[in-house]
Amino acid sequence: MKLWRRVVLGLLRVRVTLTEQAGVVSSQPSIVICNHQSLLDGVILALAAPVSMDYAVTPKYAVENATTRRLLQFLERRGLGRVIPLSADHALSIRSLRKSLISGRSVMIFPTGKITPGEEQRGYEWLSDKTGCPVVRATIAGADNSVIFSRTGKEIWPRISLTI
Repeated sequence: MKLWRRVVLGLLRVRVTLTEQAGVVSSQPSIVICNHQSLLDGVILALAAPVSMDYAVTPKYAVENATTRRLLQFLERRGLGRVIPLSADHALSIRSLRKSLISGRSVMIFPTGKITPGEEQRGYEWLSDKTGCPVVRATIAGADNSVIFSRTGKEIWPRISLTI
């Protein structure tokens, strides 16, 4: 991981643990899924990921909101991955992630489709069945304590852990 990424993760108080599963992501196209606690989760994953991936992002943040759209474009230009607008309302949009996997890129999905806990949508299983790519589960803890980036937070800069 590049030094500037480690510095940013340190400033965000994120501790990253890479397991054998991170090696799977490094060696072949994979479908990374993760729980979703805050608006910062995707950025944390992009900074810590062992490879550049394609990130499924709701059109609300990827296209419609000018501020988040510009931030995501900035992160793309820094080589942290590509943003793929993905809407649960449009079943065909998941096919763009399928194309990414077929072309050799890993993809990242928050299967609940929202920040609050909820039932996982199973699109990642469809992707795995259609492409033969493995599913790798990452876990974020502590981001939901952020007053700035979470709905239920009570701390300004909470400690966050990410396990891939």
